[in-house]
Amino acid sequence: MARGAADTIVNAYYEQTLYNRLVRDDESYEMLRLIFSTRVYDLGTIYDWGGIGFLLMNMNERSQKDFTSQYEKIEDKVKAAMEKTMDLYKNFQ
Repeated sequence: MARGAADTIVNAYYEQTLYNRLVRDDESYEMLRLIFSTRVYDLGTIYDWGGIGFLLMNMNERSQKDFTSQYEKIEDKVKAAMEKTMDLYKNFQ
């Protein structure tokens, strides 16, 4: 029910508030539709398993270009943290 309601409520909000009241032209309307239809959620960033979520950003700040070796340093922590998260979801009732 929550999933269905979320779609209904979110779509109503977009249509009534954003599109009908705030959008001034067709181009803005299409831009908002594009943004909302192509959004993604990066679980690596959300959970930051073993530091993987911000690995690229941190490498960029330090001007590092050796992704493979940087990842290998945290790989065991990443895998362990992912397993822990999956176990939590498996046992969730």
